[in-house]
Amino acid sequence: MVQAAVLSYLPLYTIQALGFDPIGARLLVACSQAGGAVSRLVLGAASDRWFADRRSVWLTVTGAIGACSFASVRRVARLDAARRGRAGASRRESAPMAGSESSS
Repeated sequence: MVQAAVLSYLPLYTIQALGFDPIGARLLVACSQAGGAVSRLVLGAASDRWFADRRSVWLTVTGAIGACSFASVRRVARLDAARRGRAGASRRESAPMAGSESSS
């Protein structure tokens, strides 16, 4: 459920807030899916091998890694927005609405 929410929001966020083109957003989603598939296999095997009797420790460690990953992505996005001079403003706020008439 969380993965579906992230994957449906990720392209929208990368296009509107980060300024990616649609192809770049698709590539980011594809990399996210590939990374998820590989990490499920690797972390599942590691969990079975080293933490079979201590699952709660393993879940805490992987949860902390996930939280740090999301925090670092958010930090990079904020730094990129500040570098582009758009700190606090999204692309959607500055772009004209579709179908709106220009009065110039």
